[in-house]
Amino acid sequence: MRLAPYSKQLRDAETNEFLGILDIAFQIRPEDKGGLSCTWVEHYGEKSHATLSVAARAYRDSLPSKKIGNTAYFAMGTAGQVRSKSAEYGKQIRIVHAPDGPNTGHVELHQFSDEDRRLLDALAREVFTEHIAVTELDMRP
Repeated sequence: MRLAPYSKQLRDAETNEFLGILDIAFQIRPEDKGGLSCTWVEHYGEKSHATLSVAARAYRDSLPSKKIGNTAYFAMGTAGQVRSKSAEYGKQIRIVHAPDGPNTGHVELHQFSDEDRRLLDALAREVFTEHIAVTELDMRP
């Protein structure tokens, strides 16, 4: 799963309804330390609403601010789909388990670059297609 803050979401211009995530949600951020940072949900147990909440809290607790905005969404995709879609764009990525403090399910996509906007768009539209609002998760400490 990858966090998509409000600024990286596709929203209806008139109603502000959430429609999905933008390709820029997959740009490598300075805190990603060179590889695309994600959280491996199944590290915390079989995928369920409760497990998503645990993974989201672990991600939040690994942030220096310990805060995630109420308008944020998490986008989920599978490792196999990420590898397959990346290969279509000439990227042979490696998914590396790299625990980050309380986020023991932290993973990094190595040999990934965000230079190919077509790949980023494909990840947003075809791979990370399951979305859940932060407000739908149990984010209590």
